[in-house]
Amino acid sequence: MLFSLSYKWVVLSPAGKCSPLHLLLHVGHEVAAELDCAGLKILCKHGPNTEHQNMDNKTPLVIAVEDRNKTALDVLVRN
Repeated sequence: MLFSLSYKWVVLSPAGKCSPLHLLLHVGHEVAAELDCAGLKILCKHGPNTEHQNMDNKTPLVIAVEDRNKTALDVLVRN
């Protein structure tokens, strides 16, 4: 289910919540790196909430660090 909170899109799943940033990072860093994080770059141009926590209380930045995704880290830090 999708809904907007102050123009920030949030996806709710039965188990918890994920933002579009979380979803892009969950596709796997190999796929994201191969695409040079194109989706992440596009989304970041629109000012997403990078502090949103998923059901595990992790922000997109924390997920990128855990996955050692240097390209995603660079994109998120510049945001």
